[in-house]
Amino acid sequence: MQAKLNLENADFARLFKFMSDYQNFIVDYPQRCAQLLTLLSPSANQHKLDVTLALAIAATGLLVPYERLKPAISYEQPMQDRKRYQKAAAQLDHLLKQPFLIALSGVASPNSWTYGELRSVSGLPDEWQELHNPAELSPTRSVQDVLNVLRNALAHGNIYTKPNRQGHIQEIVFVSGAARKNTNQQTQYKFVHVSPDDFQNFLLTWLSFLQGLDLPSEVIQKVLDD
Repeated sequence: MQAKLNLENADFARLFKFMSDYQNFIVDYPQRCAQLLTLLSPSANQHKLDVTLALAIAATGLLVPYERLKPAISYEQPMQDRKRYQKAAAQLDHLLKQPFLIALSGVASPNSWTYGELRSVSGLPDEWQELHNPAELSPTRSVQDVLNVLRNALAHGNIYTKPNRQGHIQEIVFVSGAARKNTNQQTQYKFVHVSPDDFQNFLLTWLSFLQGLDLPSEVIQKVLDD
């Protein structure tokens, strides 16, 4: 059976205007992700799909621009956006050093944001001692620390949810870590734990930051013309 997208004609028209080629994946693409998140949020909330929508947008709206623009690591990216957009890369580098709560949380206090390490990921999150009373995210914890956990969790599928008594998702847990083979070192896992509302606030703030990146004037003009 063919799936149907339940959108009004006006909503469909707003989506259709973005069905052109991407000018780039660090400003233009995130802008479209932000449009989708804003456009579809009312329907997603009505059908209790708000967390699914936020995770779906984050899986590309966070991963794709971050991977293409982040500082160089041990291998060379096939897409040379960091070299192509050096001013934008410098803006990201500056952001990564800033305190997460000030720069990207979208709120003035930790609210539901927590960050820590896990001794074990056996069983379900309710069985993890570190999540029984997790410490609030430190005001000095950097954007890079938090984004690394979110990035790894989204990329490798290490995402957990915790429901309330009504069965609705109340908390999202992102876990980052890799098993070490042929070594006596103990595996350390890091986690970020947050409410759906606070996660969506972060996502909107992140997408807004990307839309403000400094790109060459000809790239900006091309986006405006389209």
